[in-house]
Amino acid sequence: MLSPAQGMQVKYSLDFPNSPNGVIEYIVTQAIQTASKGGISGLNFGVGATSRLIPGQNLHGAKIKMLERTYETLSKQFHFVRKSEFRAKLDATEEPLYISYPAHGLGFKGIRAILNFLEN
Repeated sequence: MLSPAQGMQVKYSLDFPNSPNGVIEYIVTQAIQTASKGGISGLNFGVGATSRLIPGQNLHGAKIKMLERTYETLSKQFHFVRKSEFRAKLDATEEPLYISYPAHGLGFKGIRAILNFLEN
C-alpha cells in the first residue's frame, strides 16, 4: 500500500504523438526533481510487465507451457513491456510482482483479469 511516508506513485505520464525524442523523459525527470525538492523521498511507477511469464512453485506441464506461450504472444502484440522499458531509461529499480491463485486454477476470467491488470 502506498502512502506519503513510502513515497508517491507516478500513475500517468502522457505520450505526445509526433513530439521530439526525449520530451516525455524530460517531463518525467522534471516532475521527479520537483517532487524531490518538495520533500518526497520516493516515487513508484507501479507495476510493469515482463517479456515472459516465469512460473513459480507447482506450475508445470502442458497448461503452464500454453500459458507461457500465450503470455509471450500477447506481450509482443500489445507491447506489455513498453512501460518497463521506459522506466529502465529512468534507472528505476524493479521489484518482482508475484501472482498467486487457487490450486484448481484461474479459469478464463482469472487469466483475463491478470491480462487486463497488466494492460493498464
